[in-house]
Amino acid sequence: MRRKEVVARVRRRILTSARLVMRSLVLWAVVAEPVEARDCQDIRTGQAFVVPTAGYTSGGTAVALDSLPERLCVGSLQGTSAVTISDGAGGAFVSWLQPAGEYCDLMFQHVLASGEVVQGCPEGGRAVCNAKGSQSQPTLTLAGNSGVWSAWKDCREAGASAIYLVRLDSQGVPTLGYPEGGIKTSEQGEPSSEPCLVGDGQGGAWLLWRAKRSGSGALILKHFGGDGALVSGSPTGGRVITTSGTSAAHPIATSDGAGGLVVSWSQEAATGSRIYVNRIGASGDQYAGWPAGGLELEDSPALLKPMALETSPTQVFMTWTENFEDSCSAKFGSVALDGTWPAGWGEQGGRVPGPGVSATPALAADGAGGVYATWLGQPDSTAALALRLVRFGANGDTIQGWPTGGLEVPNTSGNASRPHVLRIDNGVLVSWNKPSERADGQFLDAALASLGQLPELASADAWPDLVRLAWRAPNPAPYSLGVERSDTDGSWVRVGKAVTSPEGLLTIDDREVTPGSTVKYRQRVAGTQMELVTGEFTVKVPASVPLGIRTLYTRSNRLLLVATTPAKGPVRFELFDVQGRRLLRDDRTFDHAGEVKLDWSIPDGVNKGVYFARIAFGGQSKTRKFIIKN
Repeated sequence: MRRKEVVARVRRRILTSARLVMRSLVLWAVVAEPVEARDCQDIRTGQAFVVPTAGYTSGGTAVALDSLPERLCVGSLQGTSAVTISDGAGGAFVSWLQPAGEYCDLMFQHVLASGEVVQGCPEGGRAVCNAKGSQSQPTLTLAGNSGVWSAWKDCREAGASAIYLVRLDSQGVPTLGYPEGGIKTSEQGEPSSEPCLVGDGQGGAWLLWRAKRSGSGALILKHFGGDGALVSGSPTGGRVITTSGTSAAHPIATSDGAGGLVVSWSQEAATGSRIYVNRIGASGDQYAGWPAGGLELEDSPALLKPMALETSPTQVFMTWTENFEDSCSAKFGSVALDGTWPAGWGEQGGRVPGPGVSATPALAADGAGGVYATWLGQPDSTAALALRLVRFGANGDTIQGWPTGGLEVPNTSGNASRPHVLRIDNGVLVSWNKPSERADGQFLDAALASLGQLPELASADAWPDLVRLAWRAPNPAPYSLGVERSDTDGSWVRVGKAVTSPEGLLTIDDREVTPGSTVKYRQRVAGTQMELVTGEFTVKVPASVPLGIRTLYTRSNRLLLVATTPAKGPVRFELFDVQGRRLLRDDRTFDHAGEVKLDWSIPDGVNKGVYFARIAFGGQSKTRKFIIKN
């Protein structure tokens, strides 16, 4: 198949896949009001309740809700610690706690974009763990596009809490050999709590938790691969990422966009507490440029607690709270992903969004290097608490059009709690709950909502021992690009790593190909807590090619040559005139067989006339006559 035909076919499939995903997002009707209640579905009973919602453009202008893309909303009428993530196709994976006698069981449900429960999953949810003793603190992350990882705090053993983990398919059934009720990942007799899961973009997951070790609170990290086992090099007892003798708590984490993760936590100090942020590389080691033990953001006599992390291609945005006995302050800050302090944000202490009490901050990356931030706050110390929203740029400045202290969301004064903020196309969606109703609903990030422009396949070149794929993509892109090859047993195998070519294209090389075969690929786009397979395509690998020179010509003061080699290795090119004088010699080593292209500045002595080009490889050579006409 010609390369142009491959590219055209892949483009059609990508567009078709994207359209199908976007169609799947339509679910509930909304009314044309700047602030309105929107239907939400209870994860346990299917009962409908409403969640107040407001929409704004990226410039801070209120928009009618009927002009916004509709999204799935699920939640709980009783506030049963529900954890909700997008399934990457407009639906949702949900985990929650359900009373069972004197204990609580951990439940799971998969809701489709249509609002229906996925076939094979019970309407009332499936028990992930109903072992004796309560389960609590559930957390979820995507496992590729075929299920989820689930972790929780478990008290089935008397005397000490533990962290348990399981890999579930899309119906909530354990996979990859995991038993019902999961496996224990923390150490025996070591009280453990506050688990946090982050997908690694390759079907695996990072698991972080707090453990009582050597008399203090340490943060422990394990990395599980897409096969369900610990990644090679990950210690069986976990990797301690906090410094010895410190007491860490309240860990949160998110992907760094490069296979690793960014972690934040609070740490007890002699005079109060401190808050830290650190970056862990894809290998599990401390990321180069970051100090051991992380960067200190603030030292306060109050209790500091991290609330949210959001990464952009160059930095991580953070929000935390400073809690005194009689007041609370929400704070925002940022650190560059190389471990330096971005200009404009300041090094420590964060940014207080208002003069009075502020609480429950939330974040969402804006897709343009900045971040949307929402919190309950006061425009002055005498006003009532209300939900406020602002947009910060990468340098910490408030984006033009937005009030410095944030805009007040209407109808939230004294009547809002647990706010959520969700980036949508060219804007932001804010939702919250009314404390009197004890309802906690959340709108799900649609499959393409925070990914922006999808990568577009630019070329698919094949040689007997190499397939080279190249994409056009935004730079920087709010996602990572991966490619998988269909194996002989029908499974998908990750191929290479995307690198940027001199032309600005993302390229991936597959060297594990068989001459004469037809290879099926699919591309995977992975963002924070979200992955999407956007298309499948095939590439025909040539069986073999002879040594030879196909063409020689001049264009734009350059001499161009197209040749073929039967294998990778060193090749010599030479050019002679009719008198036998050598005008050019070039020794190159190629990393693939098949077609190669070279160009040079036109050598001295090359004009119109007859010339002889020779290629030599592995003890054989070929010579061909050419006529240069200009």
